[in-house]
Amino acid sequence: MTTQISQIDEFYHQPDGRLVAQLLRPKLTPHMTQGAGLTRAGFGYPFAFLPATDQMPVLIPEECGALAYNSASGIITASCQSDRWPIASEMLDHLTICHGLEFVHNAKACLAEAHRTLCGSGQLLLMVPHRRSLWVRSDETPLGQGKPFSRRQITMLLHQSGFEITSVRRALFVPPVGLKLGPRVAHLMETYGHNWFGMFGGVMIITATKQIYAMHPPAPMTPIKALSGWLGGQMGDVHPNHSPHETPDKM
Repeated sequence: MTTQISQIDEFYHQPDGRLVAQLLRPKLTPHMTQGAGLTRAGFGYPFAFLPATDQMPVLIPEECGALAYNSASGIITASCQSDRWPIASEMLDHLTICHGLEFVHNAKACLAEAHRTLCGSGQLLLMVPHRRSLWVRSDETPLGQGKPFSRRQITMLLHQSGFEITSVRRALFVPPVGLKLGPRVAHLMETYGHNWFGMFGGVMIITATKQIYAMHPPAPMTPIKALSGWLGGQMGDVHPNHSPHETPDKM
């Protein structure tokens, strides 16, 4: 069953989803917002973890449909093929992938695009569902959809895709049923969960750096107009009837 991005958005607007976001923000947001002046982008659904005043352009894999997410500067989302991103090579300083990699058909091809679009010292922040957690058995949450990963699987995949891992942390130690006990109990379990049952965190949060040697030769890419204002004015136009890799006819 395909998970729609609208279902993920709906979850984070419900009480349980808002509590999950509260538990994860302290471990995600500092990495997502660091570095003034950096060219940043997201992939998947990072909105629940970003401050409302600090948004960035986000690509949504076509496997999940589309979502028009508005900010003060307008719509900041664009649907794309998960293995063909409408971003020029080596444009990004920082990339965040949340609720994204587990839903694509080819995770390795998706990470190859992440590698291509990051600059030589580019940073990756990745959140994926943890295969050993109770959350992956909960169909009512986004973490119960898509493909979960073990630590060994995700670290091997990142190494094969040309990334050097700097940290791997587990988070979301409260089980799904624990959310019904209220915020106080959930926050207490999150605070001490690493010591009690650290192996069963609901998600893994990985930070990684692009290795300076390229795993794949950079391919030319014409970015889409919808993201032009967010990526330093370096973006061009794409004809609506052409894919990102095609060159539109001159009018």
